[in-house]
Amino acid sequence: MADIIKTERLSLRPLVPEDAEAYFQAVNDYDVVKMTATWPWPVTEEYVHQRLVESQDRDQARNTGLGIFLDNLLIGNMGGHLEGHEVTGDEVIWIGYMLGRSAWGQGFMTEALKALCSYLWGKLGTVDIYGEHFFDNPASGNVMQKVGFTHVGAASAVWCKARQQSLPGEQYCLKVKGRQA
Repeated sequence: MADIIKTERLSLRPLVPEDAEAYFQAVNDYDVVKMTATWPWPVTEEYVHQRLVESQDRDQARNTGLGIFLDNLLIGNMGGHLEGHEVTGDEVIWIGYMLGRSAWGQGFMTEALKALCSYLWGKLGTVDIYGEHFFDNPASGNVMQKVGFTHVGAASAVWCKARQQSLPGEQYCLKVKGRQA
């Protein structure tokens, strides 16, 4: 399979529809999906499968998604896509990630995010990378800061499907080396 990234403890690779059952097992947890904007609650296996099918149809030159594997066990996913920044208008990479509860607090997401950022710059271009999290998910901000992202400020409120409400958050940026903050 193409695009396999190895870190010290993890393997990252594109997810395929055949990963749906393992993906469902990893993220079928309200406390996981409530921290995402796009995942509903409850999660169903059909939803996960459909999401993976749709990811196969996305423009691969502008989008990338990778599963996070520990000893061949799927523990989460992450990805990035090119899009214009709502304030600056510059084309930037937006990232997102989620990790199953059993893998929390062990440094896996920090390890995976470092690898993802390098991969995204190689695949999508050397532009700034942005990420956001809801206010009540400071652990996500801590992960980004450990990787070198800087806090930009408050993010616009975003609709959270799982919680069925609009929630404010924080925004972070990882600048391309050599560019001013």
